[in-house]
Amino acid sequence: MPRQQNRRAVIRVTEVLVHLALLDDDRIDPLDAWIHRRLASVHPEIREEALVRIRIVRHGGSRRRPRSTTTVRNQATAIPFLLACSQRYRTLRQVSRADITEWLARCAAPHTEAVALRDMFKTLKSERLLFATPPGRGMSLGSRSSSVPMPLSPETIQRLTAAGETNPALKLLIALVGIRALYPHQTRALPLTAIDFTRGRLTLGDIDHPLDAFTRQAAVDYIHLRHQRWPHTCNPYLFISSQTSRGPNPRRGRCHRR
Repeated sequence: MPRQQNRRAVIRVTEVLVHLALLDDDRIDPLDAWIHRRLASVHPEIREEALVRIRIVRHGGSRRRPRSTTTVRNQATAIPFLLACSQRYRTLRQVSRADITEWLARCAAPHTEAVALRDMFKTLKSERLLFATPPGRGMSLGSRSSSVPMPLSPETIQRLTAAGETNPALKLLIALVGIRALYPHQTRALPLTAIDFTRGRLTLGDIDHPLDAFTRQAAVDYIHLRHQRWPHTCNPYLFISSQTSRGPNPRRGRCHRR
């Protein structure tokens, strides 16, 4: 299978084997490998303490449910702090409140760092790896840094426009996100029926926008391509791929026909 040039076919075969319970997946967990690479330079004892917390975030505990892969990766914001601690200490039990305060004063996003550190020490306390009061307990998290949208440069706009002329899907995405200001999750959840050419409207829940000329033409071009490429798909969503075209899910799935 690794010799196959078509990676999509390999993925599809793997899905079928999993569905039939015929696949013994012995591949290395990529997230686990990523975590160990990031912690490679951390002091061994501090690394083990950090892994206790990461395992609970990944797999849950007696009073905590497992979190998503994105949440686990976000926990990596504490790794630079662990690296700094490794230069001074051999265990997180030696970290003081002053160490955290000093670290947060140098951070570009202190609120995010403070949340991650407070949760880490709270978890270690609950697992009885800390015996004193967690150094982050009661610490003010400060205000969350606000993000100000930055305008696209003229060069970026020109490149996007040029790429959209040869890629109908990208052109429609530019229209929906750049003109209609839809969020990515809203764009992904758009059903095919959201584009109403009769009324000239784009509708999705509370969203009800008129179709401007650019968005209308982009939708016509993409839907024409969609029908040509996947004429028999049962996926009701607007944006689909060679994988999702086989099922009713916006990400991946299978059609169940009778």
